Amino acid sequence: MRRIVLFSTQTDNNARNVTESLFPDWLGERRFAFLPSDGIDSPARFRTYWEDLARANNATFDIAINSYRAAQSAQEADKIRACNILFLSGGNTFRLLRNLRNSGLDQAVIEFAQRENTVLAGASAGAIVLTPSIGICGIEGVDENRVGLTDLAGLGIVGFEIFPHYEPRWDGAIAAYESAHQTPLRKITNEELIVLDSR
Repeated sequence: MRRIVLFSTQTDNNARNVTESLFPDWLGERRFAFLPSDGIDSPARFRTYWEDLARANNATFDIAINSYRAAQSAQEADKIRACNILFLSGGNTFRLLRNLRNSGLDQAVIEFAQRENTVLAGASAGAIVLTPSIGICGIEGVDENRVGLTDLAGLGIVGFEIFPHYEPRWDGAIAAYESAHQTPLRKITNEELIVLDSR
C-alpha cells in the first residue's frame, strides 16, 4: 500500500482526518520525517508541532533539511530513506522547490513515493511541489518568486495540479490559468484533504 495526502493546512475541523490519514493502522511501525520548506531557516514552532503529533501517534521523529549540500545533503537523504511517513511542509513554494533541487532531495522524495508501505504528505507548498507544475503559484497574490526560479516543473509524483487554500474569490484567476495552460486544477479548501491510495 502507498498513500499520498494533499491538503492546505491542519485546522480544528480537519485535524482528526489529517492525523488518521498520516498515521494509518496498516503502516505498522511508524517512522516520521518532517521536511520543512525553508530548511534550516524554518521556524522551530512548526517542527515542534509535527514532532508532538508524531510522538502522540507512536511514531519516531526526524527532520530532513533541504538547504544542505554535498555530504550533509546525502545524510538528509538517508533520513528520508529510513522513514515510512514523509511530510513536506508549507511555505514559499518557489523556495521549497529550489531547495529540493539544489540539495538533491527532490530525487529522494521521488524515490520515497515509489516505495511500498509509505505515506507521503504535503501541506500547501509541500503539496504543490508533488504535482507536475507549481505554475499556479505565479498568479498575483499567491507566492512571491524571491529566488528567481524559472523552471516551474514540479516533482510529478501526482498527475494533476492543485490549488490549496481555495476560496471562491480565486475563481477568476484559476479559470484564466486553466485556460492558458490547458490543464484543470483540483481545488482544496483549508478543511479538505485529497487522499490517494494505491496497491
